Amino acid sequence: MLNNKMPLWLSGLIICIFGPVLALIIGTTLVKYNHSQGGTSEGAGYAAAFIGLMIIGIISKINHFLKEKKR
Repeated sequence: MLNNKMPLWLSGLIICIFGPVLALIIGTTLVKYNHSQGGTSEGAGYAAAFIGLMIIGIISKINHFLKEKKR
């Protein structure tokens, strides 16, 4: 890592691993809750994917903001 910068391939790899894991955890939680309420859990899967993408986007923006602030 040069100049305290993360290589693009490494950040992409982290996102590729972290994104599906996060979506799986959130999806499992939402599906269990929806099944306990008597639903079919279709919406829970879509919501989990959306929430996972939003969290990764927020983390990415915070990371970008912190890097800009250090300069």
